Amino acid sequence: MESVFFPSAHEVEKAAIGEVFLTELWRTKMVE
Repeated sequence: MESVFFPSAHEVEKAAIGEVFLTELWRTKMVE
């Protein structure tokens, strides 16, 4: 009985964008 969650392409894309956004945000904070 496997309960593996396969996210939709949209969810993956949204997560990837969020990841990049957070990384950029963190980078700008470190630079200041």
